[in-house]
Amino acid sequence: MSRCLILANPKAGRLRAALARLSRIAGKPTDALSAPDSLRFLHEAAERAGLNASVRIIPPRDRLPDLVAAARWEGYDTIVAVGGDSTISAVAQGLVGTSLRLGVLPMGTDNNIACALGLPFDLDAALRVIAEGEERCIEVGRIGGEYFLEGAGVGLFADAICAFGPAEPRKHEIFRVLKVMCPLCLTPRARRLLLTLDGVAQEEEALMVTAANIPFLGPNFELAPGAVLDDGLLDVVIVGALTWWELLRFGTALLRGRHLDLPKVRRVHARTVEIRRRFRAHHPLPVHADDHIAGYTPTRLEIVPAALRVLVPRAAPPSMSGSAVEERGAASPETAGVRSGAYGRT
Repeated sequence: MSRCLILANPKAGRLRAALARLSRIAGKPTDALSAPDSLRFLHEAAERAGLNASVRIIPPRDRLPDLVAAARWEGYDTIVAVGGDSTISAVAQGLVGTSLRLGVLPMGTDNNIACALGLPFDLDAALRVIAEGEERCIEVGRIGGEYFLEGAGVGLFADAICAFGPAEPRKHEIFRVLKVMCPLCLTPRARRLLLTLDGVAQEEEALMVTAANIPFLGPNFELAPGAVLDDGLLDVVIVGALTWWELLRFGTALLRGRHLDLPKVRRVHARTVEIRRRFRAHHPLPVHADDHIAGYTPTRLEIVPAALRVLVPRAAPPSMSGSAVEERGAASPETAGVRSGAYGRT
């Protein structure tokens, strides 16, 4: 029987909600829930699924590589991330290019990666995928020495991450959101950028440039509809200079999945994306990778095909379709710049 190591984030929203629900049913106080309660709850659920599993609290990000190396030496073949997208991305860093498989129990507030993989959100059903699912190799994005699963880029989303800072969510979060987002939305800042997609250079005045690996980004925004995890391409969404009114229209269209129909929004596909400021005297821009700032411009984003082994349901979801490459075609310097009619100028 395969051995799996389950790494849990005890602060994950859905995990705490499940524990609180069980505590209320048992007539116990919910304010006394602790990390050991989470580990015990997950261990019992893993036993019900027939898994040979050990359950631990996920360590800080800088200690994960050592933990993954030790897990391989101890004979584990699957590392299971319990939590949201941040937890999954952190665990995946040490699994890229190894024989270890990634399992996912989507127990976070936002679960974009789990949605892209077609995973069930019910805990027992997700554990059955770990026990009985099939292995697939998916692609990841790379920025410097770091990997990203959702997307990376510059502009509005990166600016919002910088404005929010590293603080944990807190009470009355809506007021903090309004305090941060109102200035960004009322005075949207477009920058003059030099983009190079698969060797094709293009100058752009853009509010945001995001190289997406999956359809979803942030709080379940479907920024790149139809993006797949096995086509060898990044979906590059470029949002041009917008007034505050146009930005409001963009946000409304994004919620409805119609933002790519707007005249100042377009999508192209590429294996590599280079981003730099048009003028060297301008300050470097922060570059986000998934939900954190990973560097500054100039930067290079690239796709790493078949880099990560993951466990998915045996009935593969549409986003994992093997026909994706045929439908969208292979990228090349000649085609990357003209898809969607976006890069006619060089």
